[in-house]
Amino acid sequence: MAMMKGPWEVIHIDICGPFPSGDYVIGIVDAGSRWPEAFIVKSTDTNTVTSILERCLCTHGVPAVIVSDNGPQFRAKEFSRFCDEWGMRHRKVTPYHPQANGEVERFFATMLKAIRALNTEAKDWRRHLDKFLLHYRSTPHTMTGETPAKLLMGRDLKVKLPQLQHSEENQNWEAARQKDQMEKYKLKLRTDHKNRAKPAQIMTGDKVLLKQHKHDKLTTRYDPKPWEVKERRGDSAIIQRGEKRILRSTSQMKMIPEGTISRWIEEDEDGDDPYDGHLSHSQGSGEHQNRQRGTSGEGEIQQGERDEGNEEEILATRRPRRTTRRC
Repeated sequence: MAMMKGPWEVIHIDICGPFPSGDYVIGIVDAGSRWPEAFIVKSTDTNTVTSILERCLCTHGVPAVIVSDNGPQFRAKEFSRFCDEWGMRHRKVTPYHPQANGEVERFFATMLKAIRALNTEAKDWRRHLDKFLLHYRSTPHTMTGETPAKLLMGRDLKVKLPQLQHSEENQNWEAARQKDQMEKYKLKLRTDHKNRAKPAQIMTGDKVLLKQHKHDKLTTRYDPKPWEVKERRGDSAIIQRGEKRILRSTSQMKMIPEGTISRWIEEDEDGDDPYDGHLSHSQGSGEHQNRQRGTSGEGEIQQGERDEGNEEEILATRRPRRTTRRC
């Protein structure tokens, strides 16, 4: 929002679902005003997405940029052709990094809370989705301090609930943009402090490990085969291994210490895995000695238990002395 000159310049689109009824929700959120659009559909193919998006463009106009994830419906040639016909620039976020599409993800989180509440009350959420959108558009956003309707259309929507009166100095786009930028900066500081985050020191030419999906109990957190950083792009980087080049967030990478890079490469060229699970000679001899100590220790414990048992038998065979008392 810091670089936008007005609302509906950058929009975010994503798909939520499936729900138990088999429906999906296509969500579109304006990055500037936070104005949401939600459409219930049965299919999520490219034709359905483009038809829904075309309805929004005919209502609010054509944005400059549309942001989406790397879903198959957004990677299709039909969607790219649709964006070219309408004069929009399509920007796909970094793969496996949904935080980059956080505007619509945050809206989906609020929408799901409302849907769960309606489902608890045994109400059809599909009939009440439009009412939820009305109240969402009429509520001041915490990041901008204004309602999405006020920033997008220049007026507040009338609802049954009493509305707050805002001061005139905050009822303009520039004030909302500055407040949004400040709130995002405060949120970043709180999040970085909570997670003890540090600035990424990954540079071009570094060797890194990439976080991988957990397939079973034995899957490690990072792929043991290193990647090489070819280019930095903000908080993301293009990495390469062999002929394969991919784009990932630096938060999913871990830099390999310089002292281990040469050993790693030499062992990889020899065909040996530096983390194949085999023990070295010193480790094996040490473990053998520990087993020997453990065996001898067990023998001493068993011998002590036998000696203690013999003492109990001797005490049991002794007859207690009788004491007579003279009257």
